[in-house]
Amino acid sequence: MPVNTVIDRERNLIIHSITETMSLSVIIETISKTLNDPDYQAGMDAIWHFIDVSEVDLSSEDLMYAAEFSRKNIDKEGKAYKLALVAAEDLPFGLTRAYEAWCNERPVSINNFRVLDDALKWINQEHVA
Repeated sequence: MPVNTVIDRERNLIIHSITETMSLSVIIETISKTLNDPDYQAGMDAIWHFIDVSEVDLSSEDLMYAAEFSRKNIDKEGKAYKLALVAAEDLPFGLTRAYEAWCNERPVSINNFRVLDDALKWINQEHVA
């Protein structure tokens, strides 16, 4: 799978770096593996970094499904967290914006970025209650 996931418990942060293919199956499989990782803790902030994505296989329905899957599986503990979505290319960036729109009424603050450093700065800012 074209995903590298790093779980940093010390920083309370998960970084998913995705190359090649951006698809529903990649996203769902990545979330599922992360939730089963012994280093994962509810309420961890996350960055999804879409690097050099050469194939995008996501529909509007897929984005809605991913948002609902996340709500049911990540948000079930009710802990607030931040989610940064990073995509330099226009198509993946547009999809991250659409995903954000389907994530209202969740305990997550979402922001979209073109550059990873900007996402890290935002993640490292203090949480606002």
